[in-house]
Amino acid sequence: MKTITALKKYILSTIKKHRFLAKTAAKLYYYYTRIKKTYGRFCNYFYIYSRSGNTDPKYMRRQIVDMIFSRWHYNIIYREFYLFNFEDLTDSGRKKYMGALESKAYFRALNSTGAPKIIDDKQLTYNKFKEFFKRDVLIVESPSQKEDFLLFVNKHPHCVFKPLNKYGGKGVKLLDIPDAASAEEAFDENIPNQPFILEEFIVQDPAISEFYPGSVNTIRYTTFFYEGELTRLQAVLRMGCGGSFVDNATSGGLYVLIDTESGVILGDGRNFKGERFKCHPDTGKRFIGSCIPRWSELNQLLEKIVRVLPEQKQVGWDFALTTDGWALVEANTGPAIQGFDPEHGLRSLFCDTIGKAIPVKKY
Repeated sequence: MKTITALKKYILSTIKKHRFLAKTAAKLYYYYTRIKKTYGRFCNYFYIYSRSGNTDPKYMRRQIVDMIFSRWHYNIIYREFYLFNFEDLTDSGRKKYMGALESKAYFRALNSTGAPKIIDDKQLTYNKFKEFFKRDVLIVESPSQKEDFLLFVNKHPHCVFKPLNKYGGKGVKLLDIPDAASAEEAFDENIPNQPFILEEFIVQDPAISEFYPGSVNTIRYTTFFYEGELTRLQAVLRMGCGGSFVDNATSGGLYVLIDTESGVILGDGRNFKGERFKCHPDTGKRFIGSCIPRWSELNQLLEKIVRVLPEQKQVGWDFALTTDGWALVEANTGPAIQGFDPEHGLRSLFCDTIGKAIPVKKY
């Protein structure tokens, strides 16, 4: 017992004498583990997204250094390094791109002088833009709304359930409620997930179903409205894939770039991993050259919808083409701007348009 006590005293006295060394060693170990973890993450990005197939250690190290430099100099996240093909681009080509971090920073600056609270609140959005939704919507925020829930599903037994606190298509599902007993069960099952929104099911135009019939395929149309002038920043068709009910890329969907003037698809389909597809892997529908029907009607609708809330300068609108025309699905104040190729890089467009309202980096 005396020996153990003496040993404890010796250890404590040693720690006190060399406390600086102990702290230094702990810091060094911390930084070592951080560097090791970060390097492993870079390697994962390389293996997941790189299409070169070159796994030579020297090549990988050069790629990782380039990724770090691009993150600092071009303000792009590591996944975008491969999505934008930075490994194959010169400096001038890279400067045409604008990553998600930068574009969202500009959108936040615009939101500070806009009306983002209306767009971010689903109920306020529906009230403000009701004529563009062209369908019934119910927001459930309390168990006291049971009667409203039952009336809604009685009128629309085939409807869409969306959690209000999730994004990227997470938690979205179809509800099929054939009778009153099923309606009671559906309420009891879903009320713990409040707040949520119920939407009348959208029957999309058969021409859009040709791309993928398993989801409601939407157009993400990002706009900028300033001093009475509308700029169509980007239009993207989003569609499900592999049995997915939702069209979000983060949930496994595909997306393609659309020419904002003509409605013609300009390139291959892509997924969140950066994989490219000439045709939809499930339906075989070819992307490049396909035209979205009734496109001029959508552009005319944009001219009208941006003037409903003109103080909100930029919005990411999601539209679906139904059998009765275009319908608004939802709106976003911080939409993701997708990168495709240098020819369609958005920096110059941002400088010429958004740059009138706030400073935009030109390089």
